[in-house]
Amino acid sequence: MEINQVGYHHETDIRVRFCETDANQHVSQASYAIYFEEARTAFLESLSGPQFHWWADDHTLVLAQQCLMYRKPAFFRQTLTIYSAAKRIGRSSLDLMHMAVLRGNPESVIAESTSTVVLINSETNQSMPWPDEFRRRVSTMLS
Repeated sequence: MEINQVGYHHETDIRVRFCETDANQHVSQASYAIYFEEARTAFLESLSGPQFHWWADDHTLVLAQQCLMYRKPAFFRQTLTIYSAAKRIGRSSLDLMHMAVLRGNPESVIAESTSTVVLINSETNQSMPWPDEFRRRVSTMLS
């Protein structure tokens, strides 16, 4: 499977550490959730601006849903490039997708993920609408 980088908006490199491998000598499935979290956080940081930052005292994001699909094993000392994209923005939710490949080898898709994050008011613990600036920034990425 070859990655089509068109449509992805951000990339994050992750170097596999020994502690992330299992008895089969490949990356443990639980580590992929952490890799995709790191990519998701870096992507959201890139979308933050002076008028809105996704992590603040009065609001935060929660992960509402995540699905992981494993394609090939990755191993200690390999570097994965995780491509990230926004797929849909709702009133308070944002659907994302990520694809992990071996760095420099785009035909080696290791794993994929889809996720949904929700913007939450920290005081009320209720969802809140995305600020207009953030919505505009994300909307320019959607196809």
